[in-house]
Amino acid sequence: MKTLFKHEFRILFKILMIFIAFAVGAGILMLNVNRRFLINCDIGILEEPNLHYHFYEILKNIQFVIVIPIMIMVYCQFREVKDANVSEFILSLPFSAKKISIVKIISGLTILLINGVIVAFIFIGINTAVEPQLMRVRAILPVGESLTEHYTNFTIFSLVVKYTMDMIFMYLMFVLGQFLVKKVSHAIILTLMGIIAIPYIIYPFVILYGSIVSTKINELIKITCLKIQPLMVTANDIDGSVYKQKIYSYNIGQADIILVAICVIVLILIIFLVKEVGFVRFKNFTCSEILDKVLIAVAGICSGFIPFYYVFVFGGRLGVYSIIIFGIVTGILGSIAMSKIIERNVEAES
Repeated sequence: MKTLFKHEFRILFKILMIFIAFAVGAGILMLNVNRRFLINCDIGILEEPNLHYHFYEILKNIQFVIVIPIMIMVYCQFREVKDANVSEFILSLPFSAKKISIVKIISGLTILLINGVIVAFIFIGINTAVEPQLMRVRAILPVGESLTEHYTNFTIFSLVVKYTMDMIFMYLMFVLGQFLVKKVSHAIILTLMGIIAIPYIIYPFVILYGSIVSTKINELIKITCLKIQPLMVTANDIDGSVYKQKIYSYNIGQADIILVAICVIVLILIIFLVKEVGFVRFKNFTCSEILDKVLIAVAGICSGFIPFYYVFVFGGRLGVYSIIIFGIVTGILGSIAMSKIIERNVEAES
């Protein structure tokens, strides 16, 4: 196992540096916010810097970009064991597919955890360093007591835990894709498209059915994405006027427990697929003929929504019946296209 870990970290060293760079970059952005706050304090401008809001915004924005290094990491991890020219040699070594998979997953999770730990260390360090100035500002604010109560190092820690868990979930989904689809690059592309397909398919129902569906979707988004519903606090100023302040604090809750449970289920599914198909025992485009057909059906469904987006997003002009007819046509074409892609890949491998 030790040999496997050494080999894995040799492969992933550059990826580790990328994730460390992301963490340091987040810290630099926060240091700039902190610097502006301290300059204002020095010249007598005492304003709440809302550091937690900036913590939240930085992590939320990083989440979208960090998907790219996660995909690269998964590609680097699995290209050698799924490459026909290399896999026979790798799998001839005295290690089972299960052991190799476990080492790869542990190595990938370690890199994500290192990123999260560095971010937490920097963010909590910044918040602690400016605490005297923050208390000075909040002492004169009507809502200062509420800010002190909600903006703590623990809420920063909770925020980073959520950010890290979201990365872990994303990583595990891309790893799962490697055991569902035969080729490394195809697995990554289809996993990404599958993740995008969920909001793509749901969005039309939000447009058609409004807030009822939207509320449910927001609850689902909270599970897998970093999203804070700001709390509005009010207080009366000295002159009697009402002072309002949005508070962006995050605490670990039910959504995080559900996400952990989902990650555990995905891990169990990965281990099951390792036993069933391993890295190379694929007879079809995916791990089973049924999944091939599901993939064709999903491609058809996604293609069928193209006329809807043409009208409601891009402002095109089509009647209801035209949307339905064109939707059926594009759906059939999408299914045929995916079917041909699968057919050609299977023929090329045989």
